Amino acid sequence: MAEQATVPQSAAAPQHAVNDNSSRIWVLPELGNLECMHTRFRTHCFAPHTHDTFVLGHIIQGSQNYRNKGEERVWGKGTTLVINPDDLHDCRPGEEGSEYRTIYPSQVLMRQIAEEIGERPAGLPYFKMPQFEDEALCRLFCRLHGLFEGDGERLERETGLREMLGYLIRRYADGRDQMRSIGDDRDLVRKVCDFMNDNLAEDIGLEELAALAGMNQFRLIRAFRKHLGISPHAYRMNRRINEAKSMLTKGTDLAEAAISCGFYDQAHFTKNFKRAIGVTPKCYQRAFD
Repeated sequence: MAEQATVPQSAAAPQHAVNDNSSRIWVLPELGNLECMHTRFRTHCFAPHTHDTFVLGHIIQGSQNYRNKGEERVWGKGTTLVINPDDLHDCRPGEEGSEYRTIYPSQVLMRQIAEEIGERPAGLPYFKMPQFEDEALCRLFCRLHGLFEGDGERLERETGLREMLGYLIRRYADGRDQMRSIGDDRDLVRKVCDFMNDNLAEDIGLEELAALAGMNQFRLIRAFRKHLGISPHAYRMNRRINEAKSMLTKGTDLAEAAISCGFYDQAHFTKNFKRAIGVTPKCYQRAFD
């Protein structure tokens, strides 16, 4: 079984369409609650969203259409991909559907590995390229995900994770944290973001946010789109989703999480959560049981 896991599954996958929408999500407590997913989507389209973590994945079958900062790409079978934290993106399966595997390494873990590589303090790794056609990286990722889905021993999993992420960072990371490199209104936009972060459950209007920033409402919207690529409303929705994820991992009741994060009812919560994450809040929480 271990030898088979070293072979990228994408190379052996049959050439046929993905015919269902299903996701399996699970967590590895021994690896700092690392989230993992194995997903098959025929029609599910992700709404524009961000992650607090990095996203690292591999297309096993079909293709995935990805859009980030106005640029569209097609990730085909065999592609290994990476998404930086807070990078706004959306994606949808290609005509034949898409099957892929993903893991979600935390910022703490990625910075730690970068420091271990250089044996000195390091900034958060940043990846300019969102996709790689790298056979060695493909093999490392597919073998690792196979260990995560199966019964790999803890030491084997820990070693594989360090080796794979270390390879990725050494070969492709820019080494500079560029995710906060926004322009003249940076401090004002950050001030508004911090205010919304502290008041996720509140029904805050655009007029109030504009007054906080000392600019008119139109300029505030333009500043958000210029610097973050999204509107203030979309930013708040993403923060609500990410805060809800954090609460669910700690066992918070679904209804309580929905209310605490500003969703007006369970249906509203479930709809927006699944659009962004690909699974329902209940399914997501079950992975941490």
